[in-house]
Amino acid sequence: MSKLYSISRYFVNTLIYLVPLWGFATPPNLFEISKQLDIFNTLFKEIQLNFVDETNPAELMTAAITEMMSTLDPYSVFMNEQDIESARLRQETDQASIGAKYKLTSNGIQLVEIYKDGACDRGGLLVGDTITKADGISLENYNGDLSALLSGSNGTEILVSFQRKAKNFEAKLIRSNKEPSAVPLFQMMENSVGYVALTQFTPNSAFELDQAIRLLKNEGLSGLVLDLRGNPGGLLGQAIDIVNFFIPKNELVVSTKSNLPSQNQVYLTKKEPIALDLPVVVLINGRSASASEIVAGALQDLDRAVIMGDRSYGKGLVQQQKPLAYGTQFKITISRYYTPSGRCIQALDYRNRNDKGEATKRNSNEFQEFKTKNGRPVFDGGGVFPDVLIPEESTPSIVKQALEQGVVFDYLNSLPDLNMFIQNENISIPEKEFEQFLEQSKITIPSEEMLVQLESALVNDSLAESMDQAIKILHDQLNASKREQIILAKSTFKRQMAYEIALRLFYLEGLYKYKIGNDSAISEAMNLLLDKGRYNNYLKK
Repeated sequence: MSKLYSISRYFVNTLIYLVPLWGFATPPNLFEISKQLDIFNTLFKEIQLNFVDETNPAELMTAAITEMMSTLDPYSVFMNEQDIESARLRQETDQASIGAKYKLTSNGIQLVEIYKDGACDRGGLLVGDTITKADGISLENYNGDLSALLSGSNGTEILVSFQRKAKNFEAKLIRSNKEPSAVPLFQMMENSVGYVALTQFTPNSAFELDQAIRLLKNEGLSGLVLDLRGNPGGLLGQAIDIVNFFIPKNELVVSTKSNLPSQNQVYLTKKEPIALDLPVVVLINGRSASASEIVAGALQDLDRAVIMGDRSYGKGLVQQQKPLAYGTQFKITISRYYTPSGRCIQALDYRNRNDKGEATKRNSNEFQEFKTKNGRPVFDGGGVFPDVLIPEESTPSIVKQALEQGVVFDYLNSLPDLNMFIQNENISIPEKEFEQFLEQSKITIPSEEMLVQLESALVNDSLAESMDQAIKILHDQLNASKREQIILAKSTFKRQMAYEIALRLFYLEGLYKYKIGNDSAISEAMNLLLDKGRYNNYLKK
């Protein structure tokens, strides 16, 4: 324990040494830090000496640190030696994978998305297949590190056993470090309006988008729809480079502000743009976060693009990884992002929590007003609020329950050939097929679970027999009501089925191709770009 004590004293002495480096920021209360460390050291020592059972000091310390970090925000985390070693091994193997997304089942892992030209794709596996063994290791109720088991060096082999429609197969997969494209689709739509879907901000995102824009320009591009919906973010540098495609050199894109002046940063564009005068509409929604919000916020503040869709997620916190003693590390939030107008895009306030300990959001009457380059009013309060609001269609609860329970997924797995849904180069769900889905699907709603609990309580109270007829009537009424809910949500069910079919048959590229012809937000964005007067009016040009 003396080593732990000496480390804490060293930490305090280091803080005292660093006081002058705080600049104008308020220095921490060094006495309070020292006091709390002494209390913790004493408590930790007494636990080891006095607790009735033998304890594991490393586990206790990790639990204490993890709980402490959780009181800050979800992004500040501690990484012990094992975490660091696992990350190192993944980096050394280039994270070569089997090229698929999957979910755990009792029988193994079930593939839910296949990446085009990835290991599973080249090995002939399909969405819905369940891998039961990997290199002879059973995955039934597997509780080990799946990522470590399935990943390996680029080009290495892995032998998998899998089930498809109750039949067993084997395949030899060649792991690949090829990542899914950040731009799964770019395409010219009507009247020379281009569409580009950007799904993530990876090291190649800016390059892929650059190539897409240049190829579309060669086809006579007159306006661009940049779809950032569902994009969770990624690398800050890629976001800055992408904004730079549309605005001049040396323009402010984003800044960060911290308690420490030394952590404050300003990020400017560094190159000449490739599409300075190209009209742009950026699509966002509640799942557009972080780097997506930096792009949307900057283009909005600089009056360079019309932002359309729904309010973005509001993730505006900056993390930095720092080393600790004995090979451990931690990632901690050090600052917040601000758009060129000065807006903070962070939505949840982890400093002010409610009675349940949950982070809070400000009320709309507390939002602050800022001005864009052309003087348009914009507001903070979390995320980027679009210039043209197109609220996302609320998903009926019966559809949410069906998706959570995998009902649509399982139904499509049961069909012999999904190509039967392709009609005139589009995906169509005939009424006959929907009726079949309606008859075969077993969706459980909360009321049914409550009814089961009621039946159990009646049995315990010896009332089951006398209430049998009433329970039967309730069952019948619930089934009729559930069927009615499904029919009312028919269009949403059909759309979800079409999305899944497109993803299975034509990968992520096919999903976005389907959306081009069936997504009202994309249609509205294209119409706005074709109406120059309305487009310029939004930007006050």
